[in-house]
Amino acid sequence: MSDAADQAAALLHDGDFDAALDVLDSALAADPDDRDARRLRAETLTARSTPQSLKAALADFDALPDLTADDALLITLAHERLDDPEAALDHLERAVERWPGHARLRLRLMEAAFKAGDLPKAQRAVRGLSDDWRMLEYAADLTAAFADAPGADDLLAEADDLYTMALVSLPEADWTRPFRARIVLARAGVNLRRYLPDEVARDAATAAALIPSEPAAGFFLGWSLVKRGSVTDGLAKMRAALSAASEPVRDLLWRTIAHDVDFQDLMNAL
Repeated sequence: MSDAADQAAALLHDGDFDAALDVLDSALAADPDDRDARRLRAETLTARSTPQSLKAALADFDALPDLTADDALLITLAHERLDDPEAALDHLERAVERWPGHARLRLRLMEAAFKAGDLPKAQRAVRGLSDDWRMLEYAADLTAAFADAPGADDLLAEADDLYTMALVSLPEADWTRPFRARIVLARAGVNLRRYLPDEVARDAATAAALIPSEPAAGFFLGWSLVKRGSVTDGLAKMRAALSAASEPVRDLLWRTIAHDVDFQDLMNAL
């Protein structure tokens, strides 16, 4: 980094944004080609996140001749904070073309496309993801979250596939057990929404084997029993799971079964 950028970075570390910007402004007035100072000023102005600072940040990024993928992510953020989702989406498309292997850019493009209602574009973005289980899990979460959008009937099946891909990519080790359980339970929630009790029972059993005390596993197993005719046993398991779950987990479970066509009857029974 340049001397000015180093000095400004130290001020930013101390939380003195104004002094850091003064140093960067002076440095760029003296040497407009100081790329380190310009990039750091763009990053700092983006973090300040006022309409004026965001526009100034975009101007600084435009002046940089050597944009990076991280710059592209910040440019996207600036456009979004300026309430310009079309510009954000357009920029992300061009960034992914330039850095096709950058997973975070692909995920941001996927998210922006979903928000714009462009499901084919979102699906194209996810197809280029590497076999990184964290990225695949996040992509699955995004896909499932947007599955209620009009015309998005196929997204639940796609989310199921992405969770399965994440599990395949996740190493088999003791340290991965909580992560594996979380992915399996997320897939169970997707398959509950698809009304597939056998698949939900499979995932519930897998999660219970990984973390025997996990209430969500008992809840999903109970739901699958109800749907397969063992109503009394199933409801008992669901009640026990709801009683044992923390409030955030309990809220998540209620939101999940709200997709069930028999939700009102289930709620009354529970």
